[in-house]
This record gives sequence, structure tokens and C-alpha cells, in this order.
Amino acid sequence: MRKIKIFIVEDNNIDRLLLEKLFKSYFLDIEVVGIATEVETAFQLILETIPDIVFLGMELNNSKGFDVLEKFNGDFNFQVIACSTNEEYAKECFAHNIIDFLLKPFALEKVLSAVNKAKKQLEIIGSYKTIYQRSEFPKFIALGTLSKAIIVKPKEISYLKADGKNTLVILKDSTSFLISKLLGDFEKLLDPSIFYRVHNSYILSLHEIVSFNRPKITYCLLRSGDRIPIAQRKAASFSKYLLQS
Repeated sequence: MRKIKIFIVEDNNIDRLLLEKLFKSYFLDIEVVGIATEVETAFQLILETIPDIVFLGMELNNSKGFDVLEKFNGDFNFQVIACSTNEEYAKECFAHNIIDFLLKPFALEKVLSAVNKAKKQLEIIGSYKTIYQRSEFPKFIALGTLSKAIIVKPKEISYLKADGKNTLVILKDSTSFLISKLLGDFEKLLDPSIFYRVHNSYILSLHEIVSFNRPKITYCLLRSGDRIPIAQRKAASFSKYLLQS
């Protein structure tokens, strides 16, 4: 059984060591995969380790813990447990999609409760993904232009590119259609085991990928010769997704 991965962002050595000790003592299914004490390092290491839960200290040298989350532009899929000596931060947590807030000094029962709450949320998300992946996706998609509606099979699509409030759909034969629909609307229609959103502006067919650059992934090359950018925050999960496919 895969262990739950926790990443700790905390610049207080005593608090950090205490959290590590609590996790090792009370959760056999948890492993600490990384530690950071400042914003930029935390962002880079979280991208690399892909944790399930992030323990986020609110005071980080001259920055705030919220600055780490803002690096992701709201696009992160880990559970966040915030902590601080200042309970005023608790009011801001809801706006940042933080599942729980802990007041320092840590109380054992509060830490255990917060971790269990995050684990429960991970279970719910996992169950939803299982149902979602088993769902039937459309065998045909209607691409409505100003003059006509073109019916295509998803397997004919090479990639999609956001163009303002429209989406440019590029087929494998290089035909393209500008559709008055948001990229996010197409994302809901396409099977996530085949189509992957590598960037805010791009969704591509994994079957069309020829190569991608390493070690720092910034783009991939498609069969068509098109070079598609990969968002920095998507690079680690994209690489892991490909290797597991």
C-alpha cells in the first residue's frame, strides 16, 4: 500500500522536528518526503516530490505561507494544513482552500485530527477519481463553428489551445477549428487517461507525444512537429503520469 506523502514547510526547527516525530510515532502510513524553510525552495520541492499533504507554516522568514500557494495560481491537488502562533491567519485559510488550521504550540490531538481530516479528504477524492475514470466519455464531439457543426471522434484530436474565451481544436491531420467554448469545457468532455492539461492554455493527447525535454521539463514535441509548452507547476506530475501510463 502506498504511503501518504507529507511535505513540511516550516522555518522553526523545534516545530519541524516535533511534527516529524509525531508523524513517525502515530502514522505508519505516512512518510515525510521533503522539508523547506522558505517560499521558492518549497515551491520547487513540492513540484518534485508531489506530496499528498503539505504542512504549511504561516511565517517564513520575510514571507507568508500563503505565498507558497500563490505560486501555484490556485492549481494544486494536495491537502494543506496551515499552522501559526497567530490565530488571525485562520480567517484567511478558507480563501486559500486550506483544510485545517493549527495554533502553535501544537496540541497532539489537534495535529492528529487535522491529519485524519486531510486523509479522509484524500479518500473522498480518490473515490471520485475512480468513479470518474470509469465513466463513459462521448464517442463523438460536435465542434460548432459559425457556419457548421463538425463531428469528430476524440481520438482524431491532437491538441487543444485556449484562445481567449474560445478554443482552437487541432486534429491529427492538421485541420483546425476555432470553437466558441472554453478550454475547461472541453477538459470535462475528454478522457483524462488520454488527454492531459499540461498548461493553462493547452490540453494534448498523450498518444501524440514523441518526446519531452529533461531534466527540467518545459515542453514536449508532438507527431505533428508542434512544440507544446508545459507549465512549471505541471512538469513533475506530467512526467510521473507518463511514466506510470
